[in-house]
Amino acid sequence: MRTTNQLTARIGTIPPRIVARRGTLLLLVLMTGTIIAVISLGALVVQSVYLDQTTAMNDATRARWAARSGAALAAREISGVTTWRSTRTPGAWYSNVVLNNGKWSLSASDPTDSSFSDNSSEPVLLEATGQFGDAIQKNAGLCLAETTLRQPLMFHACCGDDLTFDNATVEGFGWIGARDQVSVSGTNSVRCDVMTGQVFFGTGLLNRIVSGKPIDPLPTFSDFSELTSLGTSVSSSAIPLASASTAETILNDDFDRGDAGWQVSPSGSLTVNSSGGSGNSDCVTVTGRTSSSCGIIHDVTGILQKGLQTQLSAAVLPLSSSTPFELSLIVTTTGGTSTAASWTSGSVSSSSNYSNFQTISTTLTPSWTGRLISAQLKIRTTGSGSAGTQNFRVDNVSLEVSSAPSGKAIYRRVISTATNPFGVTSNSNGIYVLNLGGADLTISNSMIVGTLIIQNAGTVKVGDGPVQWRPAKPGMPSLVVDGDILLSFSGFALTERELGANFNPSGTPDENGSTDSNQNDSYLSAIRGLVFASDDVTVSGDVRLNGCLLAADDLTIQHRATFERAPQFFTVTRQSTHATESFLRETTGVTRSFD
Repeated sequence: MRTTNQLTARIGTIPPRIVARRGTLLLLVLMTGTIIAVISLGALVVQSVYLDQTTAMNDATRARWAARSGAALAAREISGVTTWRSTRTPGAWYSNVVLNNGKWSLSASDPTDSSFSDNSSEPVLLEATGQFGDAIQKNAGLCLAETTLRQPLMFHACCGDDLTFDNATVEGFGWIGARDQVSVSGTNSVRCDVMTGQVFFGTGLLNRIVSGKPIDPLPTFSDFSELTSLGTSVSSSAIPLASASTAETILNDDFDRGDAGWQVSPSGSLTVNSSGGSGNSDCVTVTGRTSSSCGIIHDVTGILQKGLQTQLSAAVLPLSSSTPFELSLIVTTTGGTSTAASWTSGSVSSSSNYSNFQTISTTLTPSWTGRLISAQLKIRTTGSGSAGTQNFRVDNVSLEVSSAPSGKAIYRRVISTATNPFGVTSNSNGIYVLNLGGADLTISNSMIVGTLIIQNAGTVKVGDGPVQWRPAKPGMPSLVVDGDILLSFSGFALTERELGANFNPSGTPDENGSTDSNQNDSYLSAIRGLVFASDDVTVSGDVRLNGCLLAADDLTIQHRATFERAPQFFTVTRQSTHATESFLRETTGVTRSFD
């Protein structure tokens, strides 16, 4: 057994170099452990920081989407809603609305001024704040007002209630719409597509029919207030009563151009005489008649007007025996051929002396049913045997439409930016605002280059004669009525000579841009632009409309209507024709803040 002294002696014999090496190893081990501990601790710190950042970023993302969702919801609530500007005010709209464990708030303002209701075209700024956890995000969106043509104005014709086709012939390449139901009566030929918000009853529609398709509301009379403010006011007392005027309508009345415009029907011959007429002028002789129904005829289509007094006269002479003469007006309508009016003279003495011509005359008021297709003036002898079939001579034939519509009327008139019949200063936009005070108004045989806005109307009748009508300025309507409209104007030409009026005087050029002081022009009877009634519209006669027809209540189409689209009349943005909608568009440089 070794003693302590022996051990000490042995240790003391270990070399110093070995002892130093063993200390270094121990130090290295301690340092390595320390480094590993520090690295582990750093990793834990980094992981903790990363988790905190991830949580913060997730919260910020959720808060940002909460803000955007709030702005999108608010934009959706006002998009396409025309009444929101009158029901909402600037300021806080929503406060702390809960969304997926977060919440959002929103305020709205008008960056232009402090009012939403003063102008529907002004933008609206939506500022939304989203919060999730400790994160707060802000999102700003701008609602910009945009306008589109109202849906009803995309139709040829559209009504707010029921649409009825009654023995109608309708032509057009577009659509006719009704917000309620569509029905038919009689025999119809409708070559337009038809859309109804409810149901369709009947047959006779030859193109597509779409039922149960919602149609947007039509404009109201108040939507035209912008145009009313631009117009010249016309009181009820300033609206003229129609005064009768006459003009010769037979172009070859004394046969100085031979037999132009004349023929014999149903049989016989017509001979032109260069002398021997009334006053020794030109005349014609009718021969070869096989019955008393044979006579000399002249086409008066487009001249004859139902319900208006018509003055007829002719110088006649029977060549064999004394006999009465008949003056008659023969019409062909959609219901067939009939006599619209006739008159038989007293006995006219025969003579070989041509100076014995006798002038016969009468005043008739023609009447018929259905749509007028053609009209003829006929002159013949009556009686049995040879008295009814004898030869006779005719000269100096006259047909004048002499009576005017009853009541207030725009009759044989010109209305434009340069002239009007109301005794007021002409309006530079061609807009005249007529207050009827509940009375009716007839518009007939006239040229209108302007806009009539008619207040407090009973029924505004456009017809029975021809009318040419177009707005004076782009984007203007032609006719706006607070009441009912009856469209029954003739499809025949508006002829200056027949009506004794000049329809393109100085200051009112025609569609070709020309003016003159004569009465030698004729114009197609048609309305161009927008026609609107706050109540019912009835289309009768032979109506041509190049634009859009709107009836806030019922629309009835009878007889013939020809529709054409005219987009050039709807290019100007107006409250009456265009709808203002709001669409959210995120502004650049959106503010986002983090907590």
